Amino acid sequence: MSTEWTPDLTLNHDLLDPQHRGLFRLLRVAADAIELPGDALLVALNRFGEALVAHLAAEERIMVETLYPERLRHKTSHDMLVSDVLGVQQEIARAGPTASLVEIVRTRMPEWLRYHTRVNDVPLGEFLARNNPASASLDPVREGPPAKPN
Repeated sequence: MSTEWTPDLTLNHDLLDPQHRGLFRLLRVAADAIELPGDALLVALNRFGEALVAHLAAEERIMVETLYPERLRHKTSHDMLVSDVLGVQQEIARAGPTASLVEIVRTRMPEWLRYHTRVNDVPLGEFLARNNPASASLDPVREGPPAKPN
């Protein structure tokens, strides 16, 4: 299923990789919610949208802090996705889960996330590893490396 995260999407970044896996999980929840009654799909898409915005903000902060040379193009891609997700949410709220909106949720959104991760985020991960190896293990929200498991 296209909502499944696959290992080829790994950036080797302690913050971004778990967020990417979480976004794919939330898309799977949204795809499953299509079959549920009421506003389950809209609720699931709202959760995905909130997680997406938080993830993109973290990614953009990392790009600015590390002076990633492709950050403007990368951010433009983010802006387009957020706009698309908001549009889908608004259309579902207005018209319900039409066939075309269901297709977007089940296919287009996961394909976009997979494509964006491969084409934009994997090179970002490579840049981070090359130019600041320590940054791959730092969480920009906390200071220092992640806690070691017991």
